[in-house]
Formats: sequence, C-alpha cells, structure tokens
Amino acid sequence: MMNMLSNPNLKVDAGFTELQQLKCKTYWADDAQAEDYVLIHGWGMGADIWQPILPMLDSVNVHCISLPGFDASSLDVDGSEVFEPGELLSALENTLPERCHLIAYSLGGLLAQCLLSSEKVLSLSCLGVGPCFVAKEQWPAAMNPDDFEDFLRSFEVNPEACLSRFIALQNKDDSHSAAQNKKSIIKGRRQLKASGFNVDFFSVSGNKKLWLNCLSLLETIDARADLLAQKDKNIHFILAENDALVPVVVAKAIAELQQDNIQISLLKGSHNIPATIARQSRAELLLQASLKENPAAYRLDKIRIAKSFSKSAKSYDSVAALQRQICERLFSQVPAEHFVGKAVLDLGSGTAYFQKLLEQGFSTLKSKAESQTNLPQHSPTRLLNLDLAEGMLRFSKQQARQREEEISLLNVEYIASDAESLPLADECIDSIFSSLAIQWCQQEEQLFKEIHRVLKPGSAAYIATLGPRSLWQLREAWRQVDDKVHVNRFRALKDLSASIEKSGLSFEFEEADIDLVFDDFKQLRYELKTLGAQNMNAGQNEGLSSRERLTKLLAAYEEYRYDSGQGAKLPLTYQVFYLKLMKPLA
Repeated sequence: MMNMLSNPNLKVDAGFTELQQLKCKTYWADDAQAEDYVLIHGWGMGADIWQPILPMLDSVNVHCISLPGFDASSLDVDGSEVFEPGELLSALENTLPERCHLIAYSLGGLLAQCLLSSEKVLSLSCLGVGPCFVAKEQWPAAMNPDDFEDFLRSFEVNPEACLSRFIALQNKDDSHSAAQNKKSIIKGRRQLKASGFNVDFFSVSGNKKLWLNCLSLLETIDARADLLAQKDKNIHFILAENDALVPVVVAKAIAELQQDNIQISLLKGSHNIPATIARQSRAELLLQASLKENPAAYRLDKIRIAKSFSKSAKSYDSVAALQRQICERLFSQVPAEHFVGKAVLDLGSGTAYFQKLLEQGFSTLKSKAESQTNLPQHSPTRLLNLDLAEGMLRFSKQQARQREEEISLLNVEYIASDAESLPLADECIDSIFSSLAIQWCQQEEQLFKEIHRVLKPGSAAYIATLGPRSLWQLREAWRQVDDKVHVNRFRALKDLSASIEKSGLSFEFEEADIDLVFDDFKQLRYELKTLGAQNMNAGQNEGLSSRERLTKLLAAYEEYRYDSGQGAKLPLTYQVFYLKLMKPLA
C-alpha cells in the first residue's frame, strides 16, 4: 500500500472488509492512441452524473468508476456493509489504467487528491471541492463542521428526506429562477432513479451504511499534504461562484498555496459543476490539466523585454503609481548608512526613480547642513544605474541632466547589461537596490550568484519582486479562452529561497498583496501595455486577438468585478516580495 494511503485523518476501524477493485464502465475512443481519462463521481450520485458530458469526450478513452453503494451495479462489495477508507483508495488505484488523467467531482475530488502520488496519475481536474470539504484547523475555507454534523444526523434519521435536501443544495443557483432550480432538482432525482435508487433503497441496512461510510469521508479527508507534495503534475480546480455546499472563498485559499502547477477556474453556477460544463459545452475545462506544457513556452524573451521597456520609457512614469509605491516602501527599509559614501548598484534601474529618492534625501540633508563649514557626504560616492533596456537608461540620463541645476549625485554611471551577467569586478559593491526587476530574469541561481559575487562581504541587497499570485485574475480569464501563454509567470517564494541559499546568501523577507482597481478592461490593459509589462514569454500567442476571443476574455474577466466602495470595479492583484539578501563577512 502506498504512503499516501497512510493518512492520519482516515481512521482504521475493526470489521472493515478489504476492497480489491471497483466497478468501472469504459467508453473507448476510435483512436488507438487515445489517452485514458478516469471519471470519479461524488456522494449522493452515481456515475450517471457524467452522462451529459460523455459525448464531449469522444476523442479519449473514458473510464467511469462507481464508488461502493452508488449505482446498482456496484452494490456487490463482497457482502460487506462498510469499508476502511485506506482500502477504498487502494481499490481506486487498482482500478486505474496504467497511465491516466483523473477528472473527479466533490467526494471523488477529495479521493483523487489523495491519489496524486500514484505513478498511474498524470494530472487531475478537481470539480467542486478543495483539499478539505469540512473546515479544519488552518483551512477555514470549507463547510462549517456544525452544518456538516447536522446533515450527517439528518441522513441517519431520514435518508430519503436528507437526500432530497442534498439534491436541492447541489443544484441551487441564486442566479437561476425558482422554476429553473426546480427543474434541476427533478432531473437530479431522475438520475438517482437511473442509478438504482428507489423508495426501498435505504430499507436495506447495508445500502444505508455504505452511504454513511462515504459521507464520513467528506468529513475526515484532509488532502492538503497530498496536494502540496506534488510539484510536477498539473492540477486544475474548477469551482462555482454560487455553490451552496462549497464556499467560493476556497478559490482564494487554493491560490494562496502558491503552487505553479495548480490552476483555478471559477464558473457561474451551482455545485453541480458537471451539469454546468455540459450546459455551457466547455469540455475543454476538463482536459485543460492534461495538456502537456512546453517549458520553453515560458522562456522569457530578453530581446522583447529590452525593446518593450525601451519603447515605454517616456510614458512609463505616467502610469507607474504602483511601481513608485513599491519602490518607496523598499527604499524606506534600507538604513541610510547603506547608501552614504558607498558604491551602490540599482539593478534594473528603469526610469531611475531610486536615484530621484536619493536626490531628495540628499537635498534635504544638504539644506539642513549648509550652514556648516564642512558639508558631510550624504550621497553615494558611486551610483550605478544598470538596466537591460537602453531606452530606459537614455531617458533617465536625460531626466537627470534636467535636474542638475537643483541637485546632482556624484559619479552616476549608466550601464546597459543583463543582471544575470554583471560587467562588474568581484566585491566592488557596498549595497544593491532592485525594485521590480528580477522577475524578468530567467536563471535565478545565476542571478543570485552574480549578486553574491559583486557584493562586498557583510553587505546587503534590497530587492522587491513579484510573486505567483500577481495578475492571477488575468491569467484565469485567459484560460477560459484558450491554452496559450498570455500572462507572465512569477516565481514562488520557495523557489526563490532555494536559489538564494545555493548562492551563499542569507535572506529575510516580507510579503504584501496590492489590489488595483479599474473601471473597465480597456483601462487595465492600457496600463499593462504602457508599463511595458505585457506578456514576455517566448510561447505567447502570436497575432492580434480575434473579436470573438476578445469578447470571450472580457466576459470571463467581468466575473471578477465587485463593489470596491467606489463603484463596481475590475481588480488586478499584485503579490510583492520584499527581500533583504545578506552576504556573510567570511
């Protein structure tokens, strides 16, 4: 038995009978090379819940598994009335084809997350559930435990009435009329009947115990460890805005796990996501996680980066309020003695806003000390503005010349270079400042080795960079349009920290989320373009977006509009890491 089945939340009780394999119905594709997809249903419904979407999956082999007690065909469980949860996972794994993609709903999604470490599993599309169905310690984004206990007791007392309540909750959609919701409930009951459920179903004690057994799994399974342990398998969570069983805040909680292999789609509709996908004809959502990504598609194109930022140099400051805010916060964290009389490197200097902050501080101090005979040195003895974009350097140099009559810094140099290959001598820099630049670097290990190399022993680098939650709304909206690369990816803190430690630097960090709001998508897109911060990946979609695709993108992004207190606005999130990297004295 695999380690993943040794979940401490799955208690082993005496009297459980071992399950060897589960019932499974297969629909074969015409193509002999077709990949295998396994569909696992949830509690309260059998495999028939997948019937509406099966015609959309005719290009792949589809294997519909029936959990014990659901579907008339799966009631033979070696005469057992209950089973041990770990054995259910083992039976599930035994039922899987050798190499397959999982599409799992509700309870099935919880079980599938526990199967992620299996070599048989290539990817997972998880519908209508997070890593926990019932709220746990450090995971409040789930059903209230008291509400679940009430539901469990109601099933024990009157399973028929409880099941009717469940079907109503499963199909409840606040955006639908009462008539539409009633129609969905009636359809759900018909599916149950087709699965072998009838008025006498729970009079057989074994059937009731099997359903209770599976219901208890919703309370006990905690798949967070299984989820976090996976870095190389694509996982796609598909959740519903109007879900009456799984709160929509689960989407944010999953995003905060900061795993690059996890993507999230948020649909309008109820907990019955298979029905929503069938109604909207969006089978591509179920296949999205299984698409094999080419790592080269996310290779940053340095030439495009340099050209883009050079082109936007003159207009950059007009929309750079966020960048100035981040730069000022980073600047406030640096002790003055790290600049005064030092050799300072501004790594990715852009329009040289850091230089302006230094000048302002120098001007203030000079004014206070001008009556003194000997004016102290308050500015760096050497400031190096280094940037990949020559256009940015030319612009910042012109701006500095215009300010010379008011104040100037001594010995300012402008260097066009890549941060991953610094044209500087070893241990020549006293302090490094870098705001929103290193996210454009491809080889972090090489970058931090270079920082370590040029810093003097005992010196520090102060860096602000973007984290993986940045621009997540735009990324998820594009995923509803196609599978191309449209939004830049940013490194998770754990990946950055690993590269920093390999370089020999130690580090401290702070983290902050900044939410910008816009009246419309045109305004949002204009700001990104003006900042030169549009998609810089080599695998981006070429050509202009068609009207149909753009319309689809706008509709997808509108789902994030909310009342900000200043009217209904479109949000755009930036996750910012503030890093202090320190080179040891010896």
